[in-house]
Amino acid sequence: LQHNTHKTSICPTSNESMKLLQKGFDKNGTGTATLIPEESEDLWHLYNLVSKGDTVRASTIRKIQKEGSTGSVATETKKIQ
Repeated sequence: LQHNTHKTSICPTSNESMKLLQKGFDKNGTGTATLIPEESEDLWHLYNLVSKGDTVRASTIRKIQKEGSTGSVATETKKIQ
């Protein structure tokens, strides 16, 4: 993840890139990176980058549909962290 652009390719064979929004690493190797996976394969690459003791935070938005007894459908959007 030592790239100067806002996008970095974790998988060299992929045409799409995971977005690197922010990075900050100390000389001792500790630090943070903010990434946005563009496709499901990006999550596999992240799984292989995370080490024991690392802290990972994630959020996602899900659309929840509930069907009422009359057949009406109510849609709700929830952010999950």
